[in-house]
Amino acid sequence: MPASTAPYQDIVVAHCKEDLKWLDQLHNFDPLVCSHTRIYIYSKCNSQINLTEMVPLTATCSTVKQVLNCGTQEYAYFQFILDHYETMSPMVSFIQGGGVDGKSSYYL
Repeated sequence: MPASTAPYQDIVVAHCKEDLKWLDQLHNFDPLVCSHTRIYIYSKCNSQINLTEMVPLTATCSTVKQVLNCGTQEYAYFQFILDHYETMSPMVSFIQGGGVDGKSSYYL
């Protein structure tokens, strides 16, 4: 997808067994979130994720990729860059699987 038609934002989640229901809060904040955001969940711990059950409000703009569980969350972020370098949106948020709770999570 050319950069001019790419969604405004990509969200990359490094996931390892965390509850991802917080992603649906994006829809509660902005009901049109899937019209301008792509969510990529990089799952590192062989967790099976059923998007329609876990995040029904954002499932249509979410994709899951299983990756090796090596290193920390930065491996998932680097893998996303390798996978999507040519098609990344102008704004990319890298977030740990627990979301942004003000305790252990942070943006890169």
